[in-house]
Formats: sequence, C-alpha cells, structure tokens
Amino acid sequence: MKARGFNIMPGKPKSEKNKIHLSIIANRYGSIYGCLRTSYRDETGRPCNKTLYTFKNSTLEQLTALKAVLEGKETIKTVETLSIENVRSSDSREYGASKALFELARQISLTEDIYSKLEDWVRDVLAMIIGRIVYQGSKLYLSKVTNRSVLWEICGFNTRDIDVEKHCYESMDRLLKRQKAIEKNFAKRNLAGHVAILYDITSSYFEGEYKECKSINYGYNRDKKKGKKQIVIGLICTKNGCPISVEVFPGNTKDVTTVESKIKEMRNSYGITDTVFVGDRGMITTSNYDSFDTIKTISGLTHSDLNDLLNKGVELTLFDEKMNVEWVFPNEPDVRYALMKNPKRALEEDTKLNRLLDKTEKELKSVSEYKRKASDAILNQRLGKAKNKYRVGKYFACNAENGVIKYSRKIGKIAEDTRLHGLYAMRTNVSKEAMSIDEIVEAYRDLSNVEYAFRTMKTTELEMRPMYHKNEERIKAHVFICMLSYYLFWHMRQRLQSLFEADGKGKNRCVTFDNIIDTLKCIRMEKLSIFDNIAYRTTVPTEEQQSIIGLLGVEL
Repeated sequence: MKARGFNIMPGKPKSEKNKIHLSIIANRYGSIYGCLRTSYRDETGRPCNKTLYTFKNSTLEQLTALKAVLEGKETIKTVETLSIENVRSSDSREYGASKALFELARQISLTEDIYSKLEDWVRDVLAMIIGRIVYQGSKLYLSKVTNRSVLWEICGFNTRDIDVEKHCYESMDRLLKRQKAIEKNFAKRNLAGHVAILYDITSSYFEGEYKECKSINYGYNRDKKKGKKQIVIGLICTKNGCPISVEVFPGNTKDVTTVESKIKEMRNSYGITDTVFVGDRGMITTSNYDSFDTIKTISGLTHSDLNDLLNKGVELTLFDEKMNVEWVFPNEPDVRYALMKNPKRALEEDTKLNRLLDKTEKELKSVSEYKRKASDAILNQRLGKAKNKYRVGKYFACNAENGVIKYSRKIGKIAEDTRLHGLYAMRTNVSKEAMSIDEIVEAYRDLSNVEYAFRTMKTTELEMRPMYHKNEERIKAHVFICMLSYYLFWHMRQRLQSLFEADGKGKNRCVTFDNIIDTLKCIRMEKLSIFDNIAYRTTVPTEEQQSIIGLLGVEL
C-alpha cells in the first residue's frame, strides 16, 4: 500500500495482522456500532473477516474518527476520544525525508547511474548518499540510525542490524571501482547542450596522523588552517552547477597542474571536444596558456597578469563599471580579453588594505619604541617579523642602523597595486561567433556555482569533514559519496527553487534547505498496535509538507 493508510515496509510479509479495518454498521433499530476486523482467506481461498472487537457505546463521530485513523486520513490522537486502552502507537521513526530523497534518486536515474542492477551494495551506497544529506556524521553513526529512522528499510534492508564494515566500508570499495563509469553516465546525461564546463579546486584539512596516506600533505590551505595537512579536491560542474566529476589530488598540488589532466579526462573519458573549459584565476596562466591552444578556454587574470596587460598598453579607462569591454592585441588576434570594473569591490579592497597597513605600522612603531637596547641585527629581525605579520610587508621600507629605526610606507608601490582594485579581466580563445563578450563574462561568473557546491559539500548541508577514514582509497570514496550526495541535493534544490525565490515574502518565513529537511523528517512511520494486532502507518503530511512533496514530484 502507499503512504496513506497502513504502509507495508520493504521486505515485510503481508500477513493477516496487516489487514485491519473498521466497519461501521447501523442496525434496523437505528443503533450504530463498529466492528474492528481483520481480513484473511480460508483454506479454499475464500475471503473472510474475523471480528476482533466491537464498539457498542461509541458515537458515529467517534467511529468515523477511528476509521479515518486506520485509513491514514487523521492523526492517532483522535483515537483517544474512544478511550480504548488497547489501541496505541509506538516505535515512531523518521520517514519523510529519507523516502522523498530515495524516490527522487530513482526519478533522476541515480540508481541506474551507479549500477544497472539494484544489488545490495548499491542499496548500501544509496543509504550513505541519502544519509549524508539527512544525518551527516560518520558511517558508524549512520549504521546506528535504524532505531530513529527507516532509511535502511526504505533502501531495501529488512533489518535494523546494520554492520558498518559490510554495509558501508565494503560497499565504498565497490563504489570507487565504479567512479569513472558513473561520472561518464553523468556527463552523458547532463552535459548535452551545455557550452561551458566549470572547473575549480579546493582543499580539505585533516586532524591527527595519516602516515599511510600519501595524498595527505602540507600545502596552500584554502580554509586558512595553518599547520594542517590536507588533500586537494577538483570538481567539474555544468554551467548551472550540476556536478559531473570529482578527483582527489595530493595536498601539495598546485592549481595549474590539475588542469591539463582534467581536460584530457574530458576528451578521453567523456568524449567531450566541442565545449569551453572555464577555470578560475591561477588555473590557466601566462606560463601554460599556449599548451591549451587546441582547447577553448575562459580564465580569469591574476594581479600579475593584469599588470602585464596594463604594461602592454591597455588603458585603465577601458575598465568600465557599466559594461564589459573587449580588447584584442593585433599580434594575438585569436586571444580576446574581457575588461570590467566593480566599484564596490574596489572600495572593499581599499578599506581592507588601509586597515592592514595601519595595523602593520602600529607593529613597527611598537618595535621602534622598545626601550631595551639590542643590536642592529636583532632589531632588523624584529622589524621584518612585524612588517610581515599581516602580509603587507612589501609596502613598507624599514631599517635599523646604529640603533636608530626608520620605517615608511612605499607610496609608489601602494598606488601601483591599488589601481588594480576592483578590476577584472578574463582571457579566452573562444571566437566571437561562438560567444559574445557578455557571454564570456557570464560563463566566468558561473564559477560561483562551483564555489557554492564546495561550501555545501564541505561545511553546510553535507559536512564532508571531519573524515574518519585512514585508508587512502576510502578517503577518495568518501569524497565521491559527498559529490553524489550533492548531485542529489542539486536536483532537489532545482525542484524547490520556487520556495527559495519566495524566501522572506508572504508570511516572512525564512526558507533554508535545513528547514525543508527538518520539515520532511517530521513525517514519521509508526507501529500501530490494536489489541494484539500490529500494522505500520505514516503520519498524515501537513499542508507545508504536502507542498514540498508536490514540488519534488514524488510520492510517499
């Protein structure tokens, strides 16, 4: 049966005890009574009814309420009006969020993309993907949610005894072997019609010792966590942010070294040759740009590249805050530059730099006012440490000679760098016929979709870290599961977009993804005991829950 009324759990036999119903009977004298009955078939196969209990002193309203409860149209609270001690609900567990995501995964063919057959390891993976959205936490924690959730039963396991080694770790190993095939399915399913492919990388740091994992290493930490080992994660998305592929690199990997391998992967593994590769600043630089001459690319320029551009003759006046300006050098006719300016960003950068300069100058002043005598070597060492404390030391000239300390700001250097504040430039070899300059800029701005994917996977809804795995292959599998969870999350968010667009309107409600998951989690599966008979039912969705389910286009 469906979610309304008694819901037979996956794998649970349809016994007589699950076929309880209430018959309301009016005799010829006008009296009304109710018969609680169970249906069964006799030895000949003929359908029969067995009366379990007769309600003789109840009103029509009370009997109708109980009938509605048994059919799943009302809440269990209405039974209390009948004062029946032997009717009770128990074992209430989360149902709505897990079931909705499971049905959505089937609709978007995620189960087929993972593997053509719905084998037990595929069901395990589905539970981990859905569990990452609904519960986060470790795999061990997920294996213990069976007393609070029907997630594992929904995925097809008729048991509450989930073994983390068998159902999680071993299935992760199977999943990792399928990664390239799954990503190829994603590319085939989602890249059709997309001109641009987005690529960016991030890092994720670790706590503790990971001596056996060669990928975990020190490197540039994008989370600003000093002294932490890390891995580097590369993510490919469609223009609208749908994830296609993820890869784990060693923690000391530089951005630029990952690009060529990803482009080769798109060609060789996915068969993609006519799309545009979009990368952030630092991905495609002046040093490696020529190596991608056969690949159509869009990339942002670093401050160093911007300086080179200005030194080649590009005027500052060309950077306009109201329109995107195109520039082409006569000796590079196939390379186009998009120039723009963001005044708000310029003000923010000016304010930040001035604040850091003031703080650094305060540190230098503190060193100069130190009363205890010291050698020039020690004083210069202190000055060097002070001027680099806030990473703006290049803007200061300082020196200690014969015990006299002098320091000053490099006004020329500051002016040279601040002229770049708020300026943006993109470089591309895409022809004018293929994409206009405005389309080039829009494609580059779409990289914010990858940044949103990283935030979602790492910190907000999916909580990729902390990573509890010590095995390198399991770490890769864990990252891949987080990407698959984001794939499901992305599709869910697409269908619920109207809710987020209406955020703050109407009744001034605040809609977040966590709110939506919590709302769906309130749809519960209950064990209903009526005398010695047991049935399972789901609570009736509220109006808000029905609205979410309707937008998702799933049936509970």
